[in-house]
Amino acid sequence: MLRPDQEIWLLAHDYIISLKAQRILLLSQLTKKFDDLGPELEDEILGLSGQNIDRLALALLDMNTLDTLTSWLVKADPYFRRQAADHL
Repeated sequence: MLRPDQEIWLLAHDYIISLKAQRILLLSQLTKKFDDLGPELEDEILGLSGQNIDRLALALLDMNTLDTLTSWLVKADPYFRRQAADHL
């Protein structure tokens, strides 16, 4: 039998593993759809919160260009917005 702190640790660990798997799957889908995302977009996608991963997974169905993806990321993540502005 596990102690409560061990149970919490296992639940957190499972959540982290699940979130990582979702990120990798989403990145694979986006790479298949848009070919080369580039390291900056890949890093941004891998750093998204669980909630934004779910949102992007649905939004990608309506995306047709890499610009659409970049625009979505700018709206979803204030940090990405600052990064994108630095590259303009």
